[in-house]
Amino acid sequence: MEPHLRKILWKQNGGTIYGYIENYEWMDPIYEIHQSEQSGLYLVNRLDIKDNASSFLPAIQTNSDLAELKIAIQNDFEQLAYDSLTHVFSRIFFRFIFENEIQLAKKNDLPLSFLIINVDYFKRFNDTYGHAQGDAALVCIASMIQAGLAQNCFLTRSGGDNFSVIIPRKGVEEANDVATRICNSVSNQQFINGSQLTISIGVGGLESKKDTWEDIFCRADINIYSAKLGGRNRVVVKNT
Repeated sequence: MEPHLRKILWKQNGGTIYGYIENYEWMDPIYEIHQSEQSGLYLVNRLDIKDNASSFLPAIQTNSDLAELKIAIQNDFEQLAYDSLTHVFSRIFFRFIFENEIQLAKKNDLPLSFLIINVDYFKRFNDTYGHAQGDAALVCIASMIQAGLAQNCFLTRSGGDNFSVIIPRKGVEEANDVATRICNSVSNQQFINGSQLTISIGVGGLESKKDTWEDIFCRADINIYSAKLGGRNRVVVKNT
C-alpha cells in the first residue's frame, strides 16, 4: 500500500509542463521544453519551485519522437513530487498546496487545520537499531498516519522524522481528535525487538481571513514545542 493519498500528475501544454494533483484545482508550471534548431535535441528547463530559480535536466538524446523525453521527465517528476523513502508527498509542493487550501477555505468560509508531527527520540532509535530499521519505522509511521486521515488530506514528509498534514474542512477540535487517534495508533505499534516509538503533534488552524500559511504553521510549531516540553507522546492544540 502506498502511503500517499492522492497522486501528483503532470500534463504538457505546448512547450510547458504543469504539475497538478489528482481531482484538485492546483496546477503550476514545472518544466519548460526547448528543442534545439541546430541539433534537434530536447532541452528541459526544470523550474525550481522553492526559489523560482532554474536548472536544466540533461539533454535527451533523441530527435525522432518524445518517448525518451517523457520517460525522463516522468522519472524526474516522481522524484520531485514524492519522498523517496515513504512515498508521501515531498515538501517541494507543500507551500503551493497549503496556500491553495487556505484560499479555498477563506472563499467558502470553511475551517482548515494543520498538523506538525515529529517522531520522539528518533535519533536514539536509529543509534540503537541502525538506519535501516529507522527507515523501516518511518515507512510504517507514514502508513499509520495515512490510515488515520480522510481522502481530502495532504500528508507530507517535511524532512527527517518530521511530517506535516493539511486537513481541509475541519477545525482544530476535530483535527485534535484525528491527531489523537494517530498518536495512540503509533504508540501501540511494536517495532523491531518489540521496541516502541511515539510521536508528538502540534495542531494549528485558520483563525482569520488575514491568516497566511506561515501564521498557521507557526501556531502548530508552537504547539509541538509545547508537546515536547510536556513529555512527548501527546497532541497539543491551543488558541494562540
